[in-house]
Amino acid sequence: MLKFWLPAVLVLAACQDVNFTLNPPVPSPAEGNSFAGSIQITLKAHSGSPASAKIWYTTDGRNPQDGTLYTGPFTLAVPGTVKAVARHSWFNDSPVMTAAYTDGAGYTVSTFAGTGAPGAADGPALSAEFNFPYDVAADGAGNVYTADIGSGLIRKISGGIISTPAGQSFSSPYGVAADSAGNVYVADSGHNLISKITAAGAVSVLAGSGGQGSTNGAALSATFDNPRGVAVDGAGNVYVADTGNHLIRKISGGVVSTLAGSGGRGNTNGAAVSATFDNPNGVAVDNAGTIYVADTGNHLIRKINGGMVSTFAGTGAAGAADGPAAAAEFNYPYSLAADSAGNVYVADSNNNLIRRISGGMVAAFAGTGANRPFQDGPVASATFHFPRGVAVDSAGNIYAADAGNHLIRKIAPVYNTPEGAAIP
Repeated sequence: MLKFWLPAVLVLAACQDVNFTLNPPVPSPAEGNSFAGSIQITLKAHSGSPASAKIWYTTDGRNPQDGTLYTGPFTLAVPGTVKAVARHSWFNDSPVMTAAYTDGAGYTVSTFAGTGAPGAADGPALSAEFNFPYDVAADGAGNVYTADIGSGLIRKISGGIISTPAGQSFSSPYGVAADSAGNVYVADSGHNLISKITAAGAVSVLAGSGGQGSTNGAALSATFDNPRGVAVDGAGNVYVADTGNHLIRKISGGVVSTLAGSGGRGNTNGAAVSATFDNPNGVAVDNAGTIYVADTGNHLIRKINGGMVSTFAGTGAAGAADGPAAAAEFNYPYSLAADSAGNVYVADSNNNLIRRISGGMVAAFAGTGANRPFQDGPVASATFHFPRGVAVDSAGNIYAADAGNHLIRKIAPVYNTPEGAAIP
């Protein structure tokens, strides 16, 4: 028996003498695909490694030699990265294997509601009608609301059915927002009011006397001038793009104040009280409380944070250039929305595009720039016609008020989901 055992020892010893290095482990599935939610990762020893080699791994960026001994498939939250190393007492450790898994989904555009014919018919989403929908909002329960400017109504899309909440008497309702409790806020532009529709359907005036002006103070005594955009944060504070006054207003605790703007028309940055805007039409707030403004007349996206106003994206020239935020261009951006990851989506109306600002870069997110022929499908080939409103829901779906087409469009992620992937 010794004569069979000794050569094996000598062979292993010889490998050790020449500094034999193990091959790295092999992950399954391979990196480089787009995944959703979480996936099961399997690690296998390379075919050239001895069966007795062990694999150690990490998912938090640490050196895998300091990680966990692999004993079977494990769950990785996406996006995430696995580092792994093969080890054996007789050989040198393998090079570190690194596999990155991303949630970079593709997106597709579909018609969420409307026939394309102007009208006000309720009913099944794809049989109902809109008349120049100007804004769109989504609540925490998956309901979608639109400010249907041509019919003067706020419409609700829930469970594939479009309905019109009762008790409405709006005049040019340009803006709509929804909170997590299902309350809906309306920029009732023609009446110079901000209204509220509760989840139970009760309609009331939240702020404004109906007079035209820029008076601050008690909500029902304050005045606005053609307010067109509205947003609400997690604490229930309401923000208003007070378009005719070139101001951003705030409604909190029953009091209206000026959040930013001097009332003059311009594009001055700096302290909020002295900054200027030009016909701001849209306003949005992210999870951190940062306010974004679609400064329509200036072709800019502005940012309000810590009492200061700055230019978030755009040069001020009308155009469609993508690229670094400071060099990009917009052409009458009307509305915007922020997702939970900090990306900002813009309804770039006169460019017939939905744009995305992410990581300091601006890119066309959906649309070709042409408004004809009408086209659903992949974001790179879909078309829009004067998109005026944009919203994001908690699942990462984007909704566009495609005003010129009298439609509500949905831009949804499409994931590559191999066995073991979770679909949100």
